[in-house]
Amino acid sequence: HEIYYGIEGIFNQVESRGESWNIASLERTSLQSRYPDSDWYSAAIYVSDKYNFSSKWILHTAARFNWYGLNSSFDTSLFSLPFNEASLNHSALNGSIGLVHQASSNFTQSFNFSTGFRAPNVDDMGKIFDSEPSAIVVPNPDLEEEYAFNFDYKVEKRFADNFQLGVVFFYTFLENAMVRRDYRLNGQDSIVYEGELSQVQAIQNAASAYVYGSQLEVNWRLNTSLTLRSQINYQKGEEEMDNGESSPSRHVAPLFGSSSISYEKGKIQLMFFANYNG
Repeated sequence: HEIYYGIEGIFNQVESRGESWNIASLERTSLQSRYPDSDWYSAAIYVSDKYNFSSKWILHTAARFNWYGLNSSFDTSLFSLPFNEASLNHSALNGSIGLVHQASSNFTQSFNFSTGFRAPNVDDMGKIFDSEPSAIVVPNPDLEEEYAFNFDYKVEKRFADNFQLGVVFFYTFLENAMVRRDYRLNGQDSIVYEGELSQVQAIQNAASAYVYGSQLEVNWRLNTSLTLRSQINYQKGEEEMDNGESSPSRHVAPLFGSSSISYEKGKIQLMFFANYNG
């Protein structure tokens, strides 16, 4: 057994001010800042274990308990809100389990399952900004963390001593996802913001989403000096919309990859590479 354990503490303090400066007259006026003054903090304890229960099998397990909080104070002199302060205090428990099978020195496969979470930050909960024409994003003090459930399978095969091929398949399901949706402020779905009637919106735990894909990686040592490496990623994802239907997720990247050929001899190192995407 190899056991790792520890604690972690994080504290962030945010101060935000908004100001308009007329560069002709040099007159300055106060504006609504995008963020509230905030304290964000997190504390965690974790433990993991790596267990070699045979010469060919390794078991990885881990657990983490996290407590986090966010306290924000809002300046309501320039923008009316039904509250002057907002706070969040939540906890999250996560874990993982993985199994590695090294059948031989040339063939390895692994299975992993894990959970994860993302806690709301100041931008998620407290921002005030006009995200698009005729729309205004306002704070939402009822936000909670979003959870991810992840699974991946990886296989690596070495052919002779100079060619290695690896493939990864993965799937992630996101629950309680934080997305921007229509909202009500003081019971109203629209307000006048900077002289324009705007639809009220806020970041909310209002959707689920999933992402799946694969990655292919090749390493080929052509001779003692030349090495070819190439990696390509393909992923697809969908998220739940307002009306309950699914739509392609805007956060999932298109097909992308990179390829390189490198030369090393003595003190000389040269590389030619290309990055590309769909």
